Amino acid sequence: MKKIIIAILLAGVFTFLSAAFDGRLIETHQERIEVDGLTLGYPFPYIKQAESLREPPLPAFFGLELRKIRSIDVIPMTLNFMFYLSILSGFYILLKVIRSKTSFGHY
Repeated sequence: MKKIIIAILLAGVFTFLSAAFDGRLIETHQERIEVDGLTLGYPFPYIKQAESLREPPLPAFFGLELRKIRSIDVIPMTLNFMFYLSILSGFYILLKVIRSKTSFGHY
């Protein structure tokens, strides 16, 4: 039970971090004008964010700004969560199989 809770918590953290570290590199003023906000999250974008009002020198990286979030799409967020949970589960099963193959049985 403890391992399941840890896997669920880690999948939630990875889902949030996928949006936190996602973003877009804007290199020109034309790109800056064309950007009407960002969609963030990996592998399925689930956060829609309003356009940032900051005007840093270009090129600049635009990422998650909590005050600019317009909406959070539940279905893609759930898909991301399930994606990361399946990766963690697969990794756990793989480690368990490797451990059972490499451990020497006691006769």
